[in-house]
Amino acid sequence: YEGLGADGRQAFEQVSASFAAALGEEVKSNPKAVTGHVSSAFTATTTGAVQGFVAVGGATSESEAYEAIMVGSITYLENDIAEFANEVQRRTDLGREARTDISELRDALVDWPDDGSEQTFSFTEVKFNKDDGSYEVVAHTDEPLTKAQATALMDKLEMQQASISDMTEMMRFDLQKKYEVYQQALTLMANILKEQHDTMKATINNTKA
Repeated sequence: YEGLGADGRQAFEQVSASFAAALGEEVKSNPKAVTGHVSSAFTATTTGAVQGFVAVGGATSESEAYEAIMVGSITYLENDIAEFANEVQRRTDLGREARTDISELRDALVDWPDDGSEQTFSFTEVKFNKDDGSYEVVAHTDEPLTKAQATALMDKLEMQQASISDMTEMMRFDLQKKYEVYQQALTLMANILKEQHDTMKATINNTKA
């Protein structure tokens, strides 16, 4: 990778990403893929990726391109899983912070007189974008609140915590599915490399004969 020029590295990253996507789709849509019975579409994708990588100077032979693309695609899948796992952890932490903030508000409300007095609170607000699932974290520090405002905030944070919990649970499921696809992709690639190795070995043996 380090020996490639800028164009070669870009080509390698693009090929690795597209091949990783093709691997994932193949193992999800074709139950026989892990045993080496891949679809014609996947075979065409593999051939195109290898030939394209050789054409841009990323490899000197198709066998070298095969191995490079396999390693690159596995790295891509691993990075994707790691990034997704980190996001799951971030949302888990946000849920934990929300529970802590709710607990502090609930404790304060127990002995808070209805006299219009204020207390200061620090809390984390999470604003969700319903359109694309993104969110913004807003940290509030030492904000003065009346009892009524604190009650309303506690209700709001409870709804926020419930939403985070639901999304995090779904993401945990998705993370498990990603890992299963990754394991199947490893098996598929191992079979592809073995088949390639056996083919090369047979060619060499035939030459000797």
